[in-house]
Amino acid sequence: MTTDAAKKKSNTKIMVQLGLLAASMIAFVFVGLVPMYNWICEVTGIGGRTTGPTTELITEIDESRDIRVQFMASAERDMPFEFRALDTRVQVHPGQQHTIHYRVTNTSDETRAVQAVPSLSPYRVTEHFHKIECFCFEETVLAPGESLDMPMIFYVDPRLPEDVSSIAMSYSLFNLPGYAQADIKEPN
Repeated sequence: MTTDAAKKKSNTKIMVQLGLLAASMIAFVFVGLVPMYNWICEVTGIGGRTTGPTTELITEIDESRDIRVQFMASAERDMPFEFRALDTRVQVHPGQQHTIHYRVTNTSDETRAVQAVPSLSPYRVTEHFHKIECFCFEETVLAPGESLDMPMIFYVDPRLPEDVSSIAMSYSLFNLPGYAQADIKEPN
């Protein structure tokens, strides 16, 4: 084999290896790190991530304490949606079940799906804030121009540390990629 042919074969081999390395790194980020990050946040409460619906219902209400719960909303930048909390602040007794609402409006001319991701502050309250029903558990599909009022039913656990008197619940709305379709089949 000539030196030029050997160099070309060596260079090709290196380029293929680099391409495989780059593809492996990208796959690791999306297949490994993102689910691992979500799992760690869910288990530890880091970042104020909340868990799914609770099946534990508290019958004890601590009427000696008032907890202020503030609700906020934001949508991913450049998203064709309006998203806001209709109930921005409530006072609750620990153990008291309460319902609040958020409104989302699709301002685009396409049917789109979105998902709301919750976050609590301070993060140490995540194990004490229980959602019985929440729009964040599933994706929401909205037709062009459609608005939807979405409930969230929750309670604050009476075992909430005594030094906590306020909680902030924030939802970030994200567009589900690949869903915006003008060709969605309508039922006949």
